[in-house]
Amino acid sequence: MDAPGPVSSWSDQELVQLAATLRRGMPWRQALSAVAQPSASDQRSEHRPDDACGNWLWLVDLARWERALDVQGGIGTMTAALARHFTSVHYVDASRPPLQFARARFSEDRSANVACAQAGSGALPYRNATFDCVVWNVALGRGVPGVALVDSPAVLAAVLTECRRVLRPGGCLYLGIATGPVPGSVLPAGRILSALVRMVVRATMQVRRVERLAVARAIPRQLRAAGFARVQAFYIDPSFQQPSSIIPARRRAVLAYERLQMTSARRRRWLAWLSLHPVLFECHMFLAYV
Repeated sequence: MDAPGPVSSWSDQELVQLAATLRRGMPWRQALSAVAQPSASDQRSEHRPDDACGNWLWLVDLARWERALDVQGGIGTMTAALARHFTSVHYVDASRPPLQFARARFSEDRSANVACAQAGSGALPYRNATFDCVVWNVALGRGVPGVALVDSPAVLAAVLTECRRVLRPGGCLYLGIATGPVPGSVLPAGRILSALVRMVVRATMQVRRVERLAVARAIPRQLRAAGFARVQAFYIDPSFQQPSSIIPARRRAVLAYERLQMTSARRRRWLAWLSLHPVLFECHMFLAYV
């Protein structure tokens, strides 16, 4: 069972409902189905294997596969994927409802190699060089408790520094950042309303595109500033929950990927050829090594 949308996480209200449903004794899978809105898309209501969101692990070059940490673990989907590859996995989340859900989930599944704790991302309760792999998926999606949100670069810098601190030499940080979808169509409306909506959509598209370019350029710099020696950038398509394709963030790779698509989107290929490919994808993934 995945999060509500391609890049979003469960809302605070839904997480509270999940925790309350579990307290009534309902199994965690049924609780997810009960809380998911019936009107939502099939992407939200269907169950998918937890392994899918961990497909990126096949790209990682780790010295050891012993200990992993899932920061802001949410409903625990990534934690479950990590538990299939690492000897020991730690889940942390600053919010109590998702923590309660995660504890019930892994207790019910008898996942003996998973430990859950309540902690903020800005101050991880672990010693230096504790983990071989640290995951911060859909970074900033629910904010970082204890760190001011008015300055996103400052938020990222604080958490990235903590992630670097708890990684062992030869370890890797997975960082997933979602920039949000670009509106693709405008609903039918009257002439005046339709014109206004189109103006808003065009403005939103421009903002999203600028945001995606900024992410692609700024995040590698911040990772290196936090002490990471090697950074690799990728795009995930169509979403973090459905990582059907993981594309290296390079012009040649994106052009090859676009040629394989069924649609004849000439504009997308032109953007890729001009090295503006960050605007084409809403899910950006970075692997940063110590």
